[in-house]
Amino acid sequence: MRRYLFLLMLTLAGVSPAAAQKLSKLQFMSGCWEARLGKDQTVEEYWNVPSDDLMTAMARTFTKDKPPTWEFTAIERTDSLGVLFISMPKGQKPDTFYLNVLADEVASFERRTQEFPGIIMYRRTSDGSNIIRFSPAPGLSDPSIEIRMERIKCPEH
Repeated sequence: MRRYLFLLMLTLAGVSPAAAQKLSKLQFMSGCWEARLGKDQTVEEYWNVPSDDLMTAMARTFTKDKPPTWEFTAIERTDSLGVLFISMPKGQKPDTFYLNVLADEVASFERRTQEFPGIIMYRRTSDGSNIIRFSPAPGLSDPSIEIRMERIKCPEH
């Protein structure tokens, strides 16, 4: 219910339909980010600068005593399906989410199945961090997970 109230508030605030907007509004996600999850796990995300129709990223997760995992992500505006968030994790089939909110420094993508996560939201905070929130699909009671990503210096080549 809170999700729908949030979407209604954005609509009343004059946020235009998500699929019609340019991906340049995702600029707040671009750059290099890191999250430390406990003492044994680190997540890094590297997002390219968006064009009007495409933004790509690479993520790596390092866990003590385990090989690193990786994920490629593309956010693409299409003519027929709107804006898609396509996640391609190592060893898994790609997942597709559909943009449902794109406002200043907030982007939310929803899956059309009942798998977790049902919703992925990126949100910029007042201190310059990005919060990634993984929420269940509407109607499910799984707990949400939030990761605070701090900006880091991008690796040099």
